[in-house]
Amino acid sequence: MSRVDIRTTSVQGECKLMCPENEIRLREREGLLHPFEILQATAENPRRPKADRSKMVKEYSRPAAGRTEPKPNQLRPSNVLIQTAHYLINSILTKTDVHWSHVYDFVFDRLRAVRQDMVIQQIGGLDAIILLEICVRFHILAGYKLCKESISVFDPKINATHTQECLKRLLTLYSFEDRPCAHRTEFESLYLLYNLGNTEAMMHTLSLPHDIRCSRCVQQSFKFTQLYLEKNYVRLFRQTKVMSGLELCAAHRHLLHVQSQAIQTMCVAYSSKSLKYPLGKLTVLLGFNCDAEVCSGYEKWGLNIKDGMVCFQKDKLKPQDKDEVMQFKFIDSKLKEQSLQDLITGQHHKIVDGKNMGEESR
Repeated sequence: MSRVDIRTTSVQGECKLMCPENEIRLREREGLLHPFEILQATAENPRRPKADRSKMVKEYSRPAAGRTEPKPNQLRPSNVLIQTAHYLINSILTKTDVHWSHVYDFVFDRLRAVRQDMVIQQIGGLDAIILLEICVRFHILAGYKLCKESISVFDPKINATHTQECLKRLLTLYSFEDRPCAHRTEFESLYLLYNLGNTEAMMHTLSLPHDIRCSRCVQQSFKFTQLYLEKNYVRLFRQTKVMSGLELCAAHRHLLHVQSQAIQTMCVAYSSKSLKYPLGKLTVLLGFNCDAEVCSGYEKWGLNIKDGMVCFQKDKLKPQDKDEVMQFKFIDSKLKEQSLQDLITGQHHKIVDGKNMGEESR
């Protein structure tokens, strides 16, 4: 992973609001207010809604040729950026009266604007780390929660691109810090799981300082990677029982491929008209949500299922649909153990074998 040149701040933001005054006036005048930003008393008047200044958040502005550099009063300093990020997580992300995809679109755009202000001011250190940790958790969680939505609602490739960008910059910032970073082991683990089986990610992990590399969660994620590369799919799914909800979300995009590879292996190894395998056991071993889920996909995998027993047939095996996605009940149950706010702001505690994993690097 290449290092990023992090220099002293050259521009210092002076805006003390989550959205600069000139943008508030412009968007109010042009009718560009988001429903989450409208003053409730004027919401009934769609032609002339007023801005609620306490809810206005700066939009992402795409860089363009000829555009002048933003002035200090249009940039938010690091403390305001952190305040803005926490507002988005605590007040917007938790909304239940609208579809979560609408919440995602708003938070995605506003967090992107936060990162833009951060880059323009060349903010580094612990403030940048706090902001990027929030962004990474948000994108990883969104990648799981919205994975079944159509491409017109949620684009997983765009979300994955931003996840990787934030992760790599975050890990680079960690490498420049002389002081211990409380959540570093968590994000080193997430990077390994998100890039499961990737050689660059594994080499990065092996190059980490000894105390980080040997921490419990990094070791568990490295073991998960080894099981994946060894194609030991049964032990891999057993390993998910000791992983946190966010770690499972990071690994999620690889799990359907793991299931498919396991089924293909069994189809070749146990291909016989006389050999039968218990459907219920297959469901448990490979992390399926229920027996019916296996039955619904029996044709694509070349399975013949009858009376609760599976007959593997390698001659009927078909390649996996790369665009297919699925959510898992064991991931949903892990996510329910924490509130969204705690999950994304890092206030959660991962408990394994009765020990707080937050203490692992002490």
